[in-house]
Amino acid sequence: MKYSSVIASLPRNLRLEDACDYVAGETLLRRLERAGWLKPTVKEKGVTAYDRQDLDRCIERAKLEGWPK
Repeated sequence: MKYSSVIASLPRNLRLEDACDYVAGETLLRRLERAGWLKPTVKEKGVTAYDRQDLDRCIERAKLEGWPK
């Protein structure tokens, strides 16, 4: 299976648990939020979701600049 087909099968918005897995942990996800690189697209009672493309942008930025502290 091609990587592009795997990515295409992922939903656009990822729930908190899935977003944590996507960026390799809740700690990194929280660091991205504190640095102002990432904001949830949905934040309601009991539901937090992040746009997968925003997560991809954060990962690419981290590759260039390093992960925020």
